Amino acid sequence: MKLKLTILLILVLILSVIFYFRDMGPILRINNQSISLIIAHTVEEREKGLGDRESMPNDTAMLFVFEQPDIYEFWMKDMKFPLDIVWLNENREVIHIKENAQPDSYPESFVPPQKALYVIELNAGLVSKYGIKVGNILNFKF
Repeated sequence: MKLKLTILLILVLILSVIFYFRDMGPILRINNQSISLIIAHTVEEREKGLGDRESMPNDTAMLFVFEQPDIYEFWMKDMKFPLDIVWLNENREVIHIKENAQPDSYPESFVPPQKALYVIELNAGLVSKYGIKVGNILNFKF
């Protein structure tokens, strides 16, 4: 009986580890929160961004992945909801934040002060909610 219980506990432990580390898709982790990432790899995906969407769930963000670090300007063309925009360098360090970018701000562009390799768009208010600040390192996989 004791052997069966030990084997059962080991199996539960192994299954728990497998479940915890299984590939759950692109994820951004902030303060023990998991946010699903929509990846914009191509020029076409980056140009469209979140334009024409009515909304985005709060547990989802869009990650723009560029080929090389540069000054990437963002605007709110065709947007229907406000965003927080976060620029990161190649070390995934936050280098600039634009909070509460409004759809009616188009054609204004938002520009970081230095080169970025990644940009993350979240629903407005989430930068503040998660305490994201310039200098933070964000943990994500894609």
